Amino acid sequence: MDAVDPDATKARLDRVVPGWEDDFPVDLPVVQIAGQDFLADAKRKEFRDPQNPWKTIPFSDVIMENGQTGVFLDERVMQVPFPHIYDPFDPPEVMPAHIIFAAVPNGRELAQLLSDHHTFHYTGSLDVPKQAARISR
Repeated sequence: MDAVDPDATKARLDRVVPGWEDDFPVDLPVVQIAGQDFLADAKRKEFRDPQNPWKTIPFSDVIMENGQTGVFLDERVMQVPFPHIYDPFDPPEVMPAHIIFAAVPNGRELAQLLSDHHTFHYTGSLDVPKQAARISR
């Protein structure tokens, strides 16, 4: 329900858990999924909508389909569909029109994106000079 009514959830958390926003950083790498921005949150292992922290796509829902890495999404709400709408382990013979397969970075691309973001965040540059190899005795 939090993903459906984020304003009410934010208001409730503001009263009950002051500072809850700290657990949902927004300074994260951004990826486009089906034309919408999502934050790549390595700590939570999910892609997260920047405006609605409860609208998420777990990394564990990413699959390979016809050689492409992606997720099945309910295009109406831009979330992984509920199993009663689409079950990837028992797909319907006819795909509902609002269920799409959306490309996401594969594991290697996501790891590089997260690494680059981490490097930039801590150094301010992606051009980190390589240390000269030294042999110590």
